[in-house]
Amino acid sequence: MMDERRSHVRYPVSVPGRCSQPGQSEVSIQVLNLSAASLLARSPQPFLQLKAAHLKVELEEGLVECEAVCVRSTTGPPWEGAFLFTEVAPEAAERLESFLERMGGRRHP
Repeated sequence: MMDERRSHVRYPVSVPGRCSQPGQSEVSIQVLNLSAASLLARSPQPFLQLKAAHLKVELEEGLVECEAVCVRSTTGPPWEGAFLFTEVAPEAAERLESFLERMGGRRHP
């Protein structure tokens, strides 16, 4: 059996957001899972793998904006991308932490 490499618990979610990457228009995304350090999103267009991104995630606790890098993306539809957060402002981190605490028992395997 393979050991879990992630240090943060991922939670399945279905929340809206937006993503902008270099040379691309801002696009609506659907966040599929979320942790304190990363997220998985679906988009109507491909993500640029290994490129920076500015993410906006709309949580009940408020808007979480952060800088990230797309560390994995699908090569065909549905377009999905995994993003690792590189910079999260303290206020946004607090909103994200509050949301994740509320999600508590719904861990993604």
